[in-house]
Amino acid sequence: MTLRTFLAAALLAGCVTLPALAQDGTMYPMEAPAEPGAIPLETGGVADQTAEESWFRQWGDPMARNISNATLTPFLADPAIANGASVIVAPGGGFMWLSMGNEGWEVAEALAAKGINAFVLKYRLQPTADTLEQFAEQMNRRFDAAEGGGEEGPRRPPRWDLTNQLEDAEAAYAMIVANADEWGVDTDRIGMIGFSAGAGLTMHTTLNSDVVDLAFIGPIYGGMGAVEVPADAPPMFAAIATDDFLFGGEFGLVKSWFDAGIPVEFHLYQNGGHGFGLGNPDRTSNTWFDAFIHWLDVNGFLLDRLFRNFSIGSEAYENWVRQCRTFAVRVAIFNVTRYIKYMNGETKPRGRPKKADAKSAAERMRAYRKRKRDAGLVLVRRWEPEDGGAGRPYSDHRILDARSLALHCRIARKIARDPRLIDKAKSNLRRWSAKSKGHQPRYFDEWQEILERPWPEIAEFITSMSEEATRLRSSSPFAGILTDEEREQIYAAFRA
Repeated sequence: MTLRTFLAAALLAGCVTLPALAQDGTMYPMEAPAEPGAIPLETGGVADQTAEESWFRQWGDPMARNISNATLTPFLADPAIANGASVIVAPGGGFMWLSMGNEGWEVAEALAAKGINAFVLKYRLQPTADTLEQFAEQMNRRFDAAEGGGEEGPRRPPRWDLTNQLEDAEAAYAMIVANADEWGVDTDRIGMIGFSAGAGLTMHTTLNSDVVDLAFIGPIYGGMGAVEVPADAPPMFAAIATDDFLFGGEFGLVKSWFDAGIPVEFHLYQNGGHGFGLGNPDRTSNTWFDAFIHWLDVNGFLLDRLFRNFSIGSEAYENWVRQCRTFAVRVAIFNVTRYIKYMNGETKPRGRPKKADAKSAAERMRAYRKRKRDAGLVLVRRWEPEDGGAGRPYSDHRILDARSLALHCRIARKIARDPRLIDKAKSNLRRWSAKSKGHQPRYFDEWQEILERPWPEIAEFITSMSEEATRLRSSSPFAGILTDEEREQIYAAFRA
């Protein structure tokens, strides 16, 4: 296949969608779509632009050119699954057109389905010919010039002045931050992903913007040349196929990130060509999106700020454990005042009726403490507030159930990844009720109500340090969600 034939199918289309090989590669004019959610960025126009924005369809995909007014289209995740992570999506097209379908809207919808807010950036482009026929001739002349070079190795993208495009990306980022509360955006977890020229804009923004603070980036089939990486550059996920003309055996971009000591993941696929978007039939590159989501998940970008802060090994978690140890609050046994009232007969026993051979409360307590000593846990003392509790009654002094909170933070992380685990907690609750034989399990009604809430509210509650959450965690229905290894990791943090 000649360079001209290859570029005509890849660069000019900017994509080859799902039944691409069976579709006509001819460019057909089309009416501009409504774009109901597009928000103008008000970044100005394009110098020497005489043509109006126009759209065409090729390989079945909608594409736009002569864009003079940048817009941002939000694709917000359903609140029931939203996790706060957000991604700016930059389609490609050689800065002369934008493949809005398979590199924009379709990618944004796929991200939103994973609980990630997505924002499609329709950035300003270089001027092209007025008519579609003249545009095709303009592209042919570019291909002729490219073929005339005759050089081997990866093809370098042309050097454009990206001032306009950078301004558009910065305006998009500023708009997302300004509307973070309304759109459910965690401003610490805003990333950017781009395709082909959009990957170039993603990289240009990362390397040159003093305004945009990205948490992660994903250049997909972009230029692979080496760059000078700033010290505060974000983690990078990159993907490209070996049969992409932009690859040509070049690994400079990945090596630049690696040499800078910044996390980088690189996927080189056997085939896929250029512009595969979310994927083409029978190509190994079809799995890149799942790999990208997994990479985000493993690196904690899909976790709420609270869960991320309490992830095992994080600085916030270690500080929290040290604070607990400072007050000798490794693990709480129960509320002291409730136990005193129980021993004095002021409260009725809860749970199942006592058996004839049941141990006394004191015997049960001695056995409980022995098990804790055998597990390496220190004796628990009350946590005294800094002011010494002056003027506050003794009953207001609570024991901080530190280990239980840590366990439930880990449970919340797993729920964030798979909300279906809540069904297991509901099943546990039903099983406990059936075993009670007419005696309602402890906190049954409260947990029954809580487990009917949306999963983000459930996760927020079980990781809360409120008095109610601390009380209910003592009889939690989330048994069996953590593995033995996960529990042991947390137990080890609280051993003497």
